[in-house]
Amino acid sequence: MSAGAAARLANDVALFADAERLPAHAAAALAFATGTGAGGAAVSRSAGDARDDGRSPASRPAGEPDATEAVRARAPAGTEFAASDVLPRARAVSDAERGRPETLAGPGRPQALEPCASYRELVLYAPPRSACAIDLSDNTNAFGTPPAARSALRELELRAVSRYPSAYGDELRAALARHAGVPLEEIITGCGSDDVLDSAIRAFARPGERVAYCDPTFAMAPVFARMNGLEPVPVPLGPDFDADPDALLATGARVIYLCSPNNPTGTTISPSALERVAAEAPGLVILDQAYREFETPAGTPCPPEPPRSPRLLLVRTLSKAFGLAGLRIGYGIGARALVEAVAKSRGPFKVSAPAERAAVAALTRDLGWVAAGVRAVQHNRRCFQQALARIGLRPLPSRANFVLVPVPDARAADLAFRARGIALRPFAGLAGIGDALRITIGRRRELEPVLAAFVRLGPELGIATSGEAEHARLPEACDSPGELEPSTAAPADLETADEPGAPGGSARPATPPSQEVRA
Repeated sequence: MSAGAAARLANDVALFADAERLPAHAAAALAFATGTGAGGAAVSRSAGDARDDGRSPASRPAGEPDATEAVRARAPAGTEFAASDVLPRARAVSDAERGRPETLAGPGRPQALEPCASYRELVLYAPPRSACAIDLSDNTNAFGTPPAARSALRELELRAVSRYPSAYGDELRAALARHAGVPLEEIITGCGSDDVLDSAIRAFARPGERVAYCDPTFAMAPVFARMNGLEPVPVPLGPDFDADPDALLATGARVIYLCSPNNPTGTTISPSALERVAAEAPGLVILDQAYREFETPAGTPCPPEPPRSPRLLLVRTLSKAFGLAGLRIGYGIGARALVEAVAKSRGPFKVSAPAERAAVAALTRDLGWVAAGVRAVQHNRRCFQQALARIGLRPLPSRANFVLVPVPDARAADLAFRARGIALRPFAGLAGIGDALRITIGRRRELEPVLAAFVRLGPELGIATSGEAEHARLPEACDSPGELEPSTAAPADLETADEPGAPGGSARPATPPSQEVRA
């Protein structure tokens, strides 16, 4: 386009901005969009300049074409105008809109941005981080990080950090496929199981459709629904804390989310309920198995796999039993077509190279350590539940690495425990339960102060405890898996993992002087 043509086109853009009552910054955007943003003096003219020359719609001489037609007429020969071009889509801005902050922040200033409607009321999921001496709030591994994974991280080459990882974690997927006993094509990985959940929901539900879930359950289930423009539909758990297939199916939800063992209750979904939902659901069924390894009683094998279904996606993690929460490694198992769709929704490079190295090491060389740790957690869980009952509390029957204890006022209890250097996870107003504290199953030296605090704080918090100080003891519980199975694993691997000052240790920081535990 010649300089003269550019100047004429820019002039017409300015006139069009005035005719359509666009603010100055919008006029500049129109000039840029039509290619007249460089070289022409008229480009610098604002909509206000155009108004000063009296060329308003009312004063335009009869028969003169409007600015849009003028731009089309004066464009170089062969120029095509698509339906989506800026000029045909420009509209008038009313005086009422002109004064709104979201319409115009001020002369020459950019418009204020607003998030999508589905994001406006979301609350950030940011559980409190604690400097308490005892932290039993986040359901991470009580015994730290497995030894082979620690070694893999220590031996990591910087090249693995400076280069991109495998797009879809092929080596990790192969290790997971061997571990789960399924074909490689049926495995999808993600940056934590949250990433797999989010990607699966996005892949199979359209904005405006429904996501049904049991209530209470993992707090991110309804959040992921809203993030993807979907309607979350809570369905109360039954009186036995089992899923209600009739109520879930009656929602007509495009996605049904189930969690077993369920967070925060620790209870499980019956095989019959799961089978019916998977068989009759109109869309995707997600079964979150983050706590699967802890489900069976100590000394018994893992639960059987759910029946396969082309609509069922199993979601698992290496954050809990494998002790790799900080590396964010989750995975899903499903039919090949289902997994392919989730992979497209997920995108590449979600698992970092260091995370993949550590995970592969854990899956190939740390399974004995993981199994011993799981058995120790199950053993301590049984001891802790019995002790809670002895002092008059009624924990829910848990099959996870935590227990849920109903209390009159969760917030008051949380503050009282934190004042004594103990961090638990409070829940207020859980459906069918009320207020409660969720307590991660830790080591004996972490669980005994919790029991002692319950005994001491009972009257203050309105908790009817009946035990004495001696009831707060857990003589049968363990501080390391090596205490239960000294012949199955090296004591150094089982007892020093992530201890303060131990090689590679980091998960259990040294007790700050101001955070000493007080019963």
